[in-house]
Amino acid sequence: PDGLRIDLGSDNGTVDFSAKHATFQGDVEISTTTGYVLETALLNTSLDSVNANSPGKIAGDSPFGQLFAGNMTIRSEIDNGTVHILFNDGVKLVYTPKQTER
Repeated sequence: PDGLRIDLGSDNGTVDFSAKHATFQGDVEISTTTGYVLETALLNTSLDSVNANSPGKIAGDSPFGQLFAGNMTIRSEIDNGTVHILFNDGVKLVYTPKQTER
């Protein structure tokens, strides 16, 4: 949807094709074409829809600055709909204003 791309990588992972589920474990990196580069220890994903959940801490960079949260969910309410990244449980954003050239 909308040309968004989410790349996932980790030290280890498992895929259960019958359950349409994948688990990424150990230094999980999540990067998006919208400018997010996030790290966590565990990410559970669906193989047949836009649905992912990290039950543990998240840290990384966003288009607005450094971002920290207790957990995160990535989802789309409908097929081919807008993708939402939801941060919960003690969210902290260290805002970094863009520098203008003079």
